[in-house]
Amino acid sequence: MVSQVSAIAVVLTYLGIKPFSAPPAETIAQQTPEQTNEPSKSETSNQSTQDSTPTKPLAIPTPRVDWENAILAKTLTGHSTWVGSVAIGPDGKTLASGSYRTIKIWSLETRREIATLTGDSSHVSSVAIGPDGKTLASASYKTIKIWSLETRREIATLEGHSSWVKSVAIGPDGKTLASGSWDNTIKIWQVGLSK
Repeated sequence: MVSQVSAIAVVLTYLGIKPFSAPPAETIAQQTPEQTNEPSKSETSNQSTQDSTPTKPLAIPTPRVDWENAILAKTLTGHSTWVGSVAIGPDGKTLASGSYRTIKIWSLETRREIATLTGDSSHVSSVAIGPDGKTLASASYKTIKIWSLETRREIATLEGHSSWVKSVAIGPDGKTLASGSWDNTIKIWQVGLSK
């Protein structure tokens, strides 16, 4: 038991989590099953015959990311004017960037341009990639466009804002989209709902 406690403390320290304080080894060795709240051997054998349900493994904490020591890995070029928005896909392999009337799709593995989507009437102020990694939303003047990243074609145009749409976000269900505009409104769009 002492070695397990020590191993857990080492892992927690490595992950940057302050480990709990373990009691001295002598204290653990002197405790009876009643003091440690551990069942006796007879109770354990009775429980194992009564309950054979497997236990869930413990969740391992995600290590912290040290952004203070981040380095520049690559600069992507290809837009002819300023870039208004970028979004990384859920798989971490695809990047979308919005600029004047264009959206560029990039591979983060090769760090090269894959495709250019055109169809927005003005500057693309925001892009968002859906949780399936197959759908892209783009915001521009009064409109939101939905794109297929597989076919690289426009699927739909959503209208309802009276001014620039400055931000879009796709929900984790992939069926809800939120848009924010200079018209002082946030609009919620949902797939499969009638008006």
